[in-house]
Amino acid sequence: GVGAGAAPDVPSLVGRSKELLKARRPAEAVDVLWPAILAAPREDSGPLRFQCALALHMQSQHAASAELLKQVIELEPSF
Repeated sequence: GVGAGAAPDVPSLVGRSKELLKARRPAEAVDVLWPAILAAPREDSGPLRFQCALALHMQSQHAASAELLKQVIELEPSF
């Protein structure tokens, strides 16, 4: 299997993406988040997916944003 070191550092990536969104740089936020979403264990990827949905929403990619938010709700029903 994949080594434990391969999983992305979700909290620091979420923090980085928040800084990029505040700076109105959603495309860069997606570039940070998307590889991490693919690399993270699915159950850990909710916060990454949420931030990516915000970034896509800021770029008017509403269908993609809605799809990610749906996945977040499936992953974290309490959200």
